[in-house]
Amino acid sequence: MTALADELRLTPKVQVGDIRLRDFLELLETPNGVYSLFDQRIDGKPLYVGKASARSFIGRIPVHFEPREDHWLNQFAKAHAKALKSAYMDALEDALNQYVVFVGFPDKMLADDKHRIRSIGALESALQWELDSPYNSRRGPRKFSGTLTVEKIFEAVRRTE
Repeated sequence: MTALADELRLTPKVQVGDIRLRDFLELLETPNGVYSLFDQRIDGKPLYVGKASARSFIGRIPVHFEPREDHWLNQFAKAHAKALKSAYMDALEDALNQYVVFVGFPDKMLADDKHRIRSIGALESALQWELDSPYNSRRGPRKFSGTLTVEKIFEAVRRTE
């Protein structure tokens, strides 16, 4: 486990069903980034790591709880229903009891939109591997080893540009 993954596990979380629009206003300085949903039953096990790079958190998080099962962006709710072996709407109700933590990216840290989107994607991928989130499918090989930091991810993205 890396320092960043450990820090994420220890970060105070918000229960999804308790999130209010006001909570997203607190994220105005960092409207984009990575988020992780944690299980409320299994000692805070990370279930899913996602990103809000093209959309802000306020535009991305609610889509995971879309009541239409055939919607294409509600990956968390679909994976939750499959894991619980329950009906979609029952899993959706249960999903509101899970916890979320946000890792925002201040715009001033990133050179431009392209760099922001690639950096957020790299952090999402690295955290999916590090947290071993069961609701994510891993894309490609593990790209980071050793101590994972946001700075290390930024540097790796800069090297590939």
